[in-house]
Amino acid sequence: MTGAPPPSAGAGPPRPEPARRRLFVDLSPLRESRDYRLLFFGQVVSWLGRQVTVVAVPYQVYVLTG
Repeated sequence: MTGAPPPSAGAGPPRPEPARRRLFVDLSPLRESRDYRLLFFGQVVSWLGRQVTVVAVPYQVYVLTG
């Protein structure tokens, strides 16, 4: 007997997650669900449209009123 425990015995506390897993957003729902992907990208398109409006309306007011 060498004195070393077998690999399965007393594995000890669970290892912490790698730092990159804690820092980045979990994208698995986008990979796994078509419906969620459609919802997510629809929201992105909607947000982009709102941002264009936020810029365009004040610009149009400026152009019309001087």
